[in-house]
Amino acid sequence: LGDVYKRQGIKNREFKIKKGNLKVFKEKVPVRPYISCAVVKDVKVDDSFLTNLVNFQEILHESFGKKRKKVAIGIHDLDKINGKIFYRGAKREERFVPLGEKEEMSLIEVLAKTDKGKKYGEIISNANKWPVFSDEIGIFSFPPILNSERTKITERTKNLFIDVTAIDKRACNYAIILLSLVFIERGGIVENVEIIGEKKEISPIFLENSFELERYEVEKFLGLSLDLNKIKYFLERMDYKVHVSKDKLVVIVPPYRLDVMSKADVIEDLAIAYGYNNFCLLYTSPSP
Repeated sequence: LGDVYKRQGIKNREFKIKKGNLKVFKEKVPVRPYISCAVVKDVKVDDSFLTNLVNFQEILHESFGKKRKKVAIGIHDLDKINGKIFYRGAKREERFVPLGEKEEMSLIEVLAKTDKGKKYGEIISNANKWPVFSDEIGIFSFPPILNSERTKITERTKNLFIDVTAIDKRACNYAIILLSLVFIERGGIVENVEIIGEKKEISPIFLENSFELERYEVEKFLGLSLDLNKIKYFLERMDYKVHVSKDKLVVIVPPYRLDVMSKADVIEDLAIAYGYNNFCLLYTSPSP
């Protein structure tokens, strides 16, 4: 997403999440202990959107999600969900209608008879209870395997409920942030969800990380002698917010730059903005 903004010349884009009123009641599910959720309102759905959404979801599953072992994503028609939402451990005999099917199946049948169950079932098969999201009607999501036919997205869908389950808390939070940013970029209104378990959590939350950067650090790592305003100029080209404070900079990382995890990443972006070709010119001696 950051690369898109660089190419389009868009700087310091503001992303906002509205306060929502949806709650998810979370039980302990050891095989899949972490969840994050979001609501997206006013989504414009057509054939192209559905195709792109499925493709994007599968790319995330296969790459960032490590073939769903680390992170799995479910996207549902919010208006087809009834009453309170629960994330809980379910018995293998519990039943629902999986996506693409016409008849109810037990969870064990889903693993044995569906393509997704056969492919991903080993991720959870040894657990005593299996992770599900359910409402007052019953199960509507069986992560990391299949969603339900009841809550599938169609061209009539206006509002979405997104569930993310994971074995890594940080990855879980990153996934819901990334998905939220994508929907905001498409014009959707993202609302946060209150997750009520052992403690209450709000999901998603956009947090802007920040680093303090001094001139000598740039010179030490890059060999560049730049004043603070010049450093500020290059970093702002990479979508950072930068404040000059006496003899140092405060660099604020936008929420979509999930790849920026340390000061070294900020300095690397500075080098990119300065231009690698310019380093070649800087360190190449003139011909005699």
